[in-house]
Amino acid sequence: MQLNERLLELTTLFKSVIKRFRQEWAERMESDISITQFRMLRQLGLNGEQRVVDLADFLSVTPGAVTGMADRLIEKGLIVRTRSEEDRRVVRLGITPAGEKAVESMLAIQIETVASMFGNLPEEDLEQMQRIFRQLMANLDKKEQ
Repeated sequence: MQLNERLLELTTLFKSVIKRFRQEWAERMESDISITQFRMLRQLGLNGEQRVVDLADFLSVTPGAVTGMADRLIEKGLIVRTRSEEDRRVVRLGITPAGEKAVESMLAIQIETVASMFGNLPEEDLEQMQRIFRQLMANLDKKEQ
């Protein structure tokens, strides 16, 4: 297989894996919280209150997308929104106790989902995948600079 064909196949396979992971997540989840919403909740749980713009950067989405997700999570009572007293344009999000409980239960589901996908791979393959993904991220980070 030529290099260009291999690169195209890698892209297709990567997209397919992500799509299947999202499908597995949706099937296993008892609520209608997306993977990205879960990642946002977990980030808030681990690191405390954060600005919308910082969450957007962490999640690789727009601040508008974070605002939309936040609206849905606020309705569920999982996060709260506050505005900075110094600069009313700055919006911060924080997790509630109910959000922390939700993250705890969803984390177990995420672990099950990931284990169902990667559990039968040898440790060496998992280490190799981690190395490759880290290198890809480093390549992309260099490209942005």
